[in-house]
Amino acid sequence: MSDNPQYSHAKRKLWFAAFFLAALLIIGQGYFQYRAVEDQLLEDRSQELTVIGTLKASQIAEWRKERLSDVARFAQGPTLTRAI
Repeated sequence: MSDNPQYSHAKRKLWFAAFFLAALLIIGQGYFQYRAVEDQLLEDRSQELTVIGTLKASQIAEWRKERLSDVARFAQGPTLTRAI
């Protein structure tokens, strides 16, 4: 080993630069990973809401069709005719 203060200072700078670069890479990778997961979650939730909306719309259409059928049956039945 060398007791040269200039060599020790240069070595310390090199370690600091390596640490700083590694920290930057880890932070950058973490940020991009976070953004990718966030985008994927938003896409998944959007698809789920689209499916739910489509299902609810078809349920409402079916419910309306049933009510219209009930009204038509009631209008043609003897109860309404007697009431009128």
